Amino acid sequence: MNRDAELVKKLLETETQGKRRIAQAREENAQLVKEAKDRAHREIEAFQRQEEAKLVELQTKNAAEIVQISKDLDERVTREINALNNYASSHIDEAAKLIVKVVLGQ
Repeated sequence: MNRDAELVKKLLETETQGKRRIAQAREENAQLVKEAKDRAHREIEAFQRQEEAKLVELQTKNAAEIVQISKDLDERVTREINALNNYASSHIDEAAKLIVKVVLGQ
């Protein structure tokens, strides 16, 4: 019986060690999962910061281009208005003579 008791004792010790190893493996697994999540979170934050910086850069560039385009359009409109005014001024005398001729029948 002594031998049977020793076998039972060894089996119980082996079972206890197995349970401890399983618990330790679970803890290590939980720690690895936590570390992986933390690392992924940091990488996502870094990526997000990079993309936000790119967006700000594009917005700044676009704002500068919009200002330049607006300035160019203002200059073009001013030139066109001046050209039309010059054209109208140069032909106003001729138009006045035509109106007088039609109205007075001369």
